[in-house]
Amino acid sequence: MLAELGAAFGARDHDRLEAAARYLHAVGTPLVEIYEALLARLVDVGPEWISGPRSDPEREIGGFVDDVVNRLREGVVPPTRGTVMLAGVATRHVLGLSALSHVLEDRGWQVRSVRGPTPPP
Repeated sequence: MLAELGAAFGARDHDRLEAAARYLHAVGTPLVEIYEALLARLVDVGPEWISGPRSDPEREIGGFVDDVVNRLREGVVPPTRGTVMLAGVATRHVLGLSALSHVLEDRGWQVRSVRGPTPPP
């Protein structure tokens, strides 16, 4: 089924990618593995995605994956473990924060995210 995840990513099919990810999670695939598979696809798009300025196709694909991550986060069970605060320093890290938030929420944590510059302690 990870192959289906890759095929849906390649086709840029939001519904198909969401369905593949939901199926994988339902049959016991940890969210971390699903997101690692998506990250591998993003890195294949271009090495600039991680460290440098992004091209228009890289921005488009990042937005595509971010949309799917946000869809997957819908319907997360209510928190049972406490609260975690996540902070990112730039917009390029929003996708990672969204994925990490989903993993933590799936494990029962309430997540609060701060995006953008944070004040010094």
